[in-house]
Amino acid sequence: MITNKRLIVTEPEFLKFYVIGDSHVRSLSTNRNFFPIYIGSGNAHCFVSFDRIYNLLEKILYLKRLIPIDSNVILFFGEPDTRYALGMGWRPWEKNASKINVRNDQPEVSAFRLIKFVDLISKIVKWRIFILSVPPTQCQEQISLIKRYNSIIKKMNVLTIILILISFKGYWVKMGN
Repeated sequence: MITNKRLIVTEPEFLKFYVIGDSHVRSLSTNRNFFPIYIGSGNAHCFVSFDRIYNLLEKILYLKRLIPIDSNVILFFGEPDTRYALGMGWRPWEKNASKINVRNDQPEVSAFRLIKFVDLISKIVKWRIFILSVPPTQCQEQISLIKRYNSIIKKMNVLTIILILISFKGYWVKMGN
């Protein structure tokens, strides 16, 4: 399921950003320059396994027909990956936090898969692709995983068309090559 009632917009092209992601895209819905496109749940559209990446690729191929060439597209993924890395399933807030069993390599694995995914789709779609870093959560254990995930993405010099937008300190800083 892909939803966005405002896919047709009248803003100047350079101010318009399509934001593709899970339920976290709704946080950008009140800004008129962002047009969030919800593609489904985060646990089904993340980088913890290849079948989930395939689901995500199918959605991107569908959106290729709807989003114009040369559009600004922000990919907003990663929070479910860092939550999953806590080793407590998809809903860790429902469990005893003292039983956290961190999957140590999951932030690195997911970040690497995201970079490879962006590399792949940049050859298929003709969008300006941006990656929005994962913002902090209330779970301290998850914050350390989020920082690792964001740091890895920031360090990977993949394509010149990719900018990493780091949002950890309450403002955006453009990073990348």
